[in-house]
Amino acid sequence: MSGRAVISSAESPISPPVQERNVLLEELIRRQDCADLSSDLQVLEAQKVRLTLLEEKIKEVLIMLRSLNSMVRSKNEQVKTRLSECETFRQNISSRTLGKLVLDAVQRSVDPLTKEVQVFKFLNHLYHSVRDFERLTTENQVSNVLITEPR
Repeated sequence: MSGRAVISSAESPISPPVQERNVLLEELIRRQDCADLSSDLQVLEAQKVRLTLLEEKIKEVLIMLRSLNSMVRSKNEQVKTRLSECETFRQNISSRTLGKLVLDAVQRSVDPLTKEVQVFKFLNHLYHSVRDFERLTTENQVSNVLITEPR
């Protein structure tokens, strides 16, 4: 054998530069993992903010829908009341006069842009026309009674 002694790899300790290199590599890997986790955390926080904003918008939409629902119910009750009043009055009015009132209400309810009849406007105009007609008819009847009544 030669004068050099051969040391097996199992018996040789890891040299300090290699050991330091391994420690630095482990630290680098750990920092990379931390950076990945940090960027993942930032993405999750951004998603959380977006979801919170979306949740707020959904709440606003639900509040608006509830408000619209109550408005529609209120309007439906008003329409039912007006229709029942019109039905009662229709029994005491001629078909010709009622037709004139309906035609006038339709003409006044046409939207100039869409050229369609707006239902709530129509019902409102019809209600007011019938109410005014009923008032005038009642006033005429009262004045006729007062005129013909002997003093």
